[in-house]
Amino acid sequence: MAVWSIVNFAQLKSDTRIDAEYYQPYFLQFESLLTATGFPVVNLGYLVKEGYRVVYENTKILDEEFDPKYHVKFLQAADILNSFPAIEQSSIGWVNRSDWNRYPQGRIRHGEILIEVKGKAEKVVMIPDEFPSEILITGTLYKMLIDEEKINRYYVFVYLLSKLGRSFRDRGKTNTLISYVNKDDLYSIPIPIVPKKNHLISNPQVSPSELESRTSEPKTSTSELQNPNKKLGVPSSELQHPSKKLGVPSSKAQPSSKKLGVPSSKA
Repeated sequence: MAVWSIVNFAQLKSDTRIDAEYYQPYFLQFESLLTATGFPVVNLGYLVKEGYRVVYENTKILDEEFDPKYHVKFLQAADILNSFPAIEQSSIGWVNRSDWNRYPQGRIRHGEILIEVKGKAEKVVMIPDEFPSEILITGTLYKMLIDEEKINRYYVFVYLLSKLGRSFRDRGKTNTLISYVNKDDLYSIPIPIVPKKNHLISNPQVSPSELESRTSEPKTSTSELQNPNKKLGVPSSELQHPSKKLGVPSSKAQPSSKKLGVPSSKA
């Protein structure tokens, strides 16, 4: 079944994007939804304080045993989890330490957002404050620091992970076999500016140690399921005789046939 989009000539993105994929109906619908919110909408590039994608030459992951005197860690897109915006530190490889001096712009910075722009171009992650600082970032990830005088970086991070943000990220993809998002398309992602008083997002990240502690919390025991009064801290006697809890004599808590004026024999 054919899908049609009707776009005014003025809406075409110059001569850089005239392909039909860029103007799919749902992309145009999302643009309308942003306009309907009533909030100001700016491009991602306006909110970026610094951004880089480093192109490495002759840099390769080494098989030899890691030695901090001669090696430096090298974060790749594959080290970012598929199901959760977090980094698997144990899977990070390493390269020659000479690359650390050769590519200073590739060095990791706490608080920066990493966006995969080459390959599947799907992953987004933020570098936690407690993350190791001596790491280089692969060239398939675009690294950016958000200008926090303009907006909360966590707001931008969560927006990029949302259905709306991901759709606009997907819209910028080009190529068929290996997806690629260039800087102009990345920076043109529209973001609604919600007033700071409505920013309920603080730090949505979970550190590896906290994540482990959350997943290892003790489960409810069988005895607690069978005896919920233990879990609630309520004596079993009060659950069996609620009249005590209410301060009502047990005689008055029986069926109130007398109160209704009905002989007990007829009740």
